[in-house]
Amino acid sequence: MERIARLVVVALVVGSIVFGGIALAAGNSGSTKPGKGCGDKNHTHYRQNECKK
Repeated sequence: MERIARLVVVALVVGSIVFGGIALAAGNSGSTKPGKGCGDKNHTHYRQNECKK
């Protein structure tokens, strides 16, 4: 019985590490991405007020 409990704990730890890594990687894929510079219309540009018009 102790062996089964140990196996379950190890499986839970490994699963949480794997799914935590996936969640961290997926957290960076939002609908807006950092701007690549002035004139880039596909991304949010955080310092857009500094761009020449």
